Formats: sequence, structure tokens, C-alpha cells
Amino acid sequence: MGTGAVLLAAKKKGYIKNVKKELHAMQTNGYRLSTALQQRLLTLAREL
Repeated sequence: MGTGAVLLAAKKKGYIKNVKKELHAMQTNGYRLSTALQQRLLTLAREL
């Protein structure tokens, strides 16, 4: 299971409220995800 799947599962189960906020925090700490993957995750999380 990848990082994106973990974020989506965490949102679905109510552990986090916002995938976008978590992605931003990860980037701030040096974690890199492609723009395409970020957009896909936000689409799946219904945050776009």
C-alpha cells in the first residue's frame, strides 16, 4: 500500500479530515509526489 492509499484510507476512516493539508505538510518536510499523483489523490478524496 502506498502513501496515497494510506492517506485516502485515513480520511475514509476519519483519522484525518483533509488529504490536501496532509500532502502539503509532507511536501514541507521534503516528501515528493508528482503533480499528477497529487491531483489524482485529491480527485479520489473529492477535494478538487
